[in-house]
Amino acid sequence: MKIVYERARAAHATIVLAESEDERVAEAVKMITHEELATLILLDKNSFSRLPEEEQENLVEVVRTALAEKGLSFEEARALLASNTKYLAAAMVKAGKADGYVAGNKCPTKETII
Repeated sequence: MKIVYERARAAHATIVLAESEDERVAEAVKMITHEELATLILLDKNSFSRLPEEEQENLVEVVRTALAEKGLSFEEARALLASNTKYLAAAMVKAGKADGYVAGNKCPTKETII
C-alpha cells in the first residue's frame, strides 16, 4: 500500500465524493485526510444549491453540452444537478473543478457511469 499512497500524494488530485452521507464514505474521508492522499470535495443533497449562482450556471451548461442529444432545457439540467449528486460530481470533473469522482456505494454501478 505504501507505493499506492505515495503515488496518490504525488498526484495532488482533487476527488469528489458524490455520496458523502454514507458511513463508509465518512470513514474513507478520515483515512484519506489523515494520509493526505487527495483533496476531497464532499457532496450532499444540498451541495448544488450552496454553489454561487455563476458556478451553478456554468455546471448547467456543462451538463446541457454533455447531454446535447437529449435536448435538456436549462431548467431540466439545473433540476438534474440539484437532485443527483452523481451528475453534479461528473459535471464538476468535466468542468475541470476536480480530477475524478467516486460514487456507487448507494446505487448500482451502472448508475454511476454518466
